[in-house]
Amino acid sequence: GVMAFARLAGNALPFISGHGGYVLQRTPYAAEESGSLAFGLAMRYPGLDIECSDDAVYGIKPDGIKGVGWLTFLCEAQLQRLGGRQALAAGLPAEVELEDLGGGLLLRAGPRPELGDRNRRRWLPLQQAIYRRLRPLQRPMLEGLVPFAQDDDDADEEALTETWLRRFDPPEEEPG
Repeated sequence: GVMAFARLAGNALPFISGHGGYVLQRTPYAAEESGSLAFGLAMRYPGLDIECSDDAVYGIKPDGIKGVGWLTFLCEAQLQRLGGRQALAAGLPAEVELEDLGGGLLLRAGPRPELGDRNRRRWLPLQQAIYRRLRPLQRPMLEGLVPFAQDDDDADEEALTETWLRRFDPPEEEPG
């Protein structure tokens, strides 16, 4: 299944970072329309990632990560920036599984991916906990942000994109 493939890939291929779970693939042929639709869905369902092959490279930086998912991969260098495996594990709930891979670490937020639902106050507490610990690794990526195109001419695309990328950083009133 998915976990067997994640282990195989994580042990066979060098990686900087990565994440896995549900994803919406935007199309470059209708970037604004697909970006707006994907953004709306992904803001409601935080377990959804948004991807577009045209701007995928912005998430690949040796000093930063795009975000977290049900599965989150970290290379050894990024793990060391967080204080190492033990320091990372000490700040996470016991339900988050950590698995050593050939080139780093795999974090798993529960037995299967979940969508969550902000409208129904169904947060993703394990992914929120992982995000809080990995947030320092996202900062470099935010500096070179490539915003999602929106079909609303008045939209602040950069602010909306950053809001989505930080979706696991709950507002004060959300439990998490």
